[in-house]
Amino acid sequence: MKRIFLLLLLVCTNCMALSIQGPLIVNGNYNFILSGKYDSQSYNDFKNLYDEYWDKEIIIHSNSAGGNADDIIKIMDLVYEHKKTKWMVDDKSICDSCCAFTAISSKSVSGRLRFHAITWNKNNLPVLETNEQIKNRLTKIGFSDIMVNNMLGKDLFEVSYK
Repeated sequence: MKRIFLLLLLVCTNCMALSIQGPLIVNGNYNFILSGKYDSQSYNDFKNLYDEYWDKEIIIHSNSAGGNADDIIKIMDLVYEHKKTKWMVDDKSICDSCCAFTAISSKSVSGRLRFHAITWNKNNLPVLETNEQIKNRLTKIGFSDIMVNNMLGKDLFEVSYK
């Protein structure tokens, strides 16, 4: 089954808008594939997923370079409050920017994440305010100030989880 997920994940790498496909139920777990870029509909995509599967353990296999950060705070809060989401980034996949911030809001993470400060958003919310909100969320989750400052730096900051 893992090979099927990896193949589907690779096929969807170039999808433009964020896509959440599934579920594929394996050993009682609800598996979903997240691919493409975050956009103005991404919060609704996550909200619909959690509205339907709130009481289930969810495994998200991601392949996303991030994207528009307008609702990243709301998405992070939704994933964090669920407390039953596992995030997986396979070897040939990516999870950058918004995807990485969403991933670390989950119960557990496996794979490589790449972070950077939010530098632009569609609704012209002051960027410093957005970064400060993300910093507060990361501190709430339990990350140290040093780690948070690295995650919100101007350069890509890569972290691998096993």
